[in-house]
Amino acid sequence: IKLSVLNSGFVGIGTSSPDSPLDILTSGNSGLEVNAGTSSAHRIYLGNTGGTSVVGTLSNHAFATITNGSERARIDTSGNLLIGKTASNTATAGIELRATDQVTITRSGNTGLILNRLSSDGELLKFQKDGTNFGSIGVLNSDNPFFQGTATNHGGLQCGTNTILPCKSSANADNTLDLGQSDIRWKDIYLSGGAFIGGTGTANKL
Repeated sequence: IKLSVLNSGFVGIGTSSPDSPLDILTSGNSGLEVNAGTSSAHRIYLGNTGGTSVVGTLSNHAFATITNGSERARIDTSGNLLIGKTASNTATAGIELRATDQVTITRSGNTGLILNRLSSDGELLKFQKDGTNFGSIGVLNSDNPFFQGTATNHGGLQCGTNTILPCKSSANADNTLDLGQSDIRWKDIYLSGGAFIGGTGTANKL
């Protein structure tokens, strides 16, 4: 069967008994179904038609990809794309691409976001204000995470083995950065060891 049109106006491609205005089936009863339905719900169903239909509320568009028709994603009435959830909120696990230009990720008991850079050291995440770069998070020396500003002479920190080290411009920064300044000072420093002033020899240790 290539094409069938019922008296109801339903069109079937690959099926002689379409149950939607447009019903497309490929081998193994897997295909596409577009339905406005008597339930006044809109749906787009991808998967095996032997499963349960995916039906959302009026003007929600739901997507399913497995045999039983379980919903996997939807576009809600506000234009939000929801993945793994059916309502827009941060209390329920899932991912949202919101129509208000916001991304939210909620996951219970595990990592919510993974960023992976291959081959070279450098930035993993870049921050901008009005289109201008002002900071980044990345990796140095293969496994040291760093956090830094990206403007000229902006300093940063990298986390080494049992150390916190200075960095600048995605590189090590030896003897170039200060801790505080004359009018913006740290209050107290608590050390269990010593402080080296002006050198690294025994005579420089305070």
